[in-house]
Amino acid sequence: MYDKEVIKDLPGTCGLYAIAAVTGHSYRKVLEEAENIGAYKRIKGGGMTYSGVLRTLHMLHYDASREIFESPDWAGTYNFAAGSSTLKQHYFGTYEKDTRPTLSAFAKDNPKGRFILQVRGHYVACINGQIRDNGRVRIKKGRRRIKSAIEVWKPSS
Repeated sequence: MYDKEVIKDLPGTCGLYAIAAVTGHSYRKVLEEAENIGAYKRIKGGGMTYSGVLRTLHMLHYDASREIFESPDWAGTYNFAAGSSTLKQHYFGTYEKDTRPTLSAFAKDNPKGRFILQVRGHYVACINGQIRDNGRVRIKKGRRRIKSAIEVWKPSS
């Protein structure tokens, strides 16, 4: 399903992988659709935005709903202390516990369904409780916190 020749030199392909995984379309088809609508950029530091993922799903005739997980509110200030040739960061203050679900917790809580999960700077797919990261099933426990989840389904005709 993933054409290694197509992707070997492309930046930011995680969103494309996630869409291909949840829709069952070939990677090449997802890449072509995303580029046709301007949702994917082949430049260094390129890739897909959150809205680009949603627009590509729409162009592939899939419906999606999303849930945004809020980051905790941070209270306090960062102070930088110069004590040597490097600046060390010291945090003073309090913070709320981050209650957003981890990848592992989300997969456990959602044993059925197809989701595209956004973590900081990356997208992964969750299909029937299995995390798929860049086309491979992730074996390790996912401790990264989820920023948003997009449930994906094919609308009935």
